[in-house]
Amino acid sequence: MSEGKDSYHEQGTANDYDPSLNDKFVSLDGKNETVYNRETDQKIIDPVNQGTYNRTDPNTDPIGHFFQDMLPYYRWGNSPDDPTTTWERITGTYQGNVNATKDEAAKFRAQKAEEGRNKAMEQYYEHH
Repeated sequence: MSEGKDSYHEQGTANDYDPSLNDKFVSLDGKNETVYNRETDQKIIDPVNQGTYNRTDPNTDPIGHFFQDMLPYYRWGNSPDDPTTTWERITGTYQGNVNATKDEAAKFRAQKAEEGRNKAMEQYYEHH
């Protein structure tokens, strides 16, 4: 797939590879996806970036693919272990560790939000 079409498989951080170096491969019928990391040559199986099964070929039926494959992904993620939120799945903006549990990911988000609030308060008081 083109670089822009594999961005949903390049999210977050990992201890053993750089997710930004992931490449998605799709079978000729458009149904099966596999993701490999071009630096390590390993197949990616984490719950955030793993390849998935498409009910509808994204190349020949993009509207069907949207309704049958993308909407369920946005709602439920790749697997029960997927730590991303619905918004992160829609925007492809997960920043946590791809092997984090849902609880660990929630703590990470809360910490990042708190850091953002603290920085905003510091900037406010610097100017007032």
